[in-house]
Amino acid sequence: MHNKKLSKQKGFTLVEAMVTMIVIGVVGAIAIPSMTAIVRNQAISSVSNEIVATLQSARSEAIKRSTNVLVCFKRSRTEGNCRNIFGANTTNNDYIHVFIDTDGDRLRDNDETSLFVSNKLNEDVIFKRPTANVSTPIRSILFNSKGGVLVDNNANKTRTQIGICDDRNDDSVGRVIEISSTGRAQVTKISAASLISCT
Repeated sequence: MHNKKLSKQKGFTLVEAMVTMIVIGVVGAIAIPSMTAIVRNQAISSVSNEIVATLQSARSEAIKRSTNVLVCFKRSRTEGNCRNIFGANTTNNDYIHVFIDTDGDRLRDNDETSLFVSNKLNEDVIFKRPTANVSTPIRSILFNSKGGVLVDNNANKTRTQIGICDDRNDDSVGRVIEISSTGRAQVTKISAASLISCT
């Protein structure tokens, strides 16, 4: 008598493979939208932080050099004029240029030093104006030698706010950049006290 041992087959059955594929599909369906939201939220946060860091650096340079320093929003690295940041996607305002503006004319003359030109800003981010100042443009922000700020030649503003949103129109993911009359800039989440709305 021979004892024949039946060899056990190794591997997955078709049912096991199908269940695994279904589980992967469900996890993917849940995770992908969450990852997309995280990436979009990060874009808003990144642009907000970059602008605030640029404003803080420009203010420091103005004080250190005891002269005017201009933060100018532009469509290209080489464009001469500052552009209104509101009412358009950043595809029209892709760069931030910081330069010494000795005469305060908001144009970079040949004898005025360029300090910084940003990399291209994320094009999915939209700048929003305060709801109370619907027609007020912001093209540039000038810091004087004492660090005080003048936004588009309007010295009467006690504070300036710039909203950073995207096409989701959702205040819970938006940010507010606030520039005080003394030139200090900070970024916060949109709140009931903000003059900004992403909707």
